[in-house]
Amino acid sequence: MTITVETFMLISLTFAVFAAVTAIGASILLSVGYERLRSGLQRLKDGLDLVSRQTSFFSESIHKLDEKVTLVEGQTGRFSESLDKLQGNVERVDKQTGFFSDAINRLENKVREVENAPHPIALQDIMAEPKSHNDTDTDGMMVVTADSLDFGEAPHCDWSGGNFLGNVTGEKSTAVH
Repeated sequence: MTITVETFMLISLTFAVFAAVTAIGASILLSVGYERLRSGLQRLKDGLDLVSRQTSFFSESIHKLDEKVTLVEGQTGRFSESLDKLQGNVERVDKQTGFFSDAINRLENKVREVENAPHPIALQDIMAEPKSHNDTDTDGMMVVTADSLDFGEAPHCDWSGGNFLGNVTGEKSTAVH
């Protein structure tokens, strides 16, 4: 078998055309692949940018929420302090109410003792006519002073120290106060 130059040229030319078509096809395929790869990478980059922006948004939102929580915690602390002060005030008022209630009960008991005394002081004895011109004020109203009171047969009362309800005894008063 002998190969002629023409056959050899034909085979060479066929191989060259095949190589050129293969190279062009490969470059087309590679360029399409590269373009698809570049497009995919661009989409990936865009996706990463989107994730970055969302992360930034959520980070800022979390930071703002944290600041609000801190503010609310501060207000809660002040509110708790106010409640503690208010509770202290309520306890003081409760104690004062107890003291006032006890004082009122003691005064009521002393008034009952005076009312239930064997010889109570009559109102007309206390509201006696003025004994001098000095016992009325300029408006004509009667001014009751210790000198203007006539105790007569009333029980003896210890009027010292402003305690007008205490120490009522059955003794007869011998002096006019």
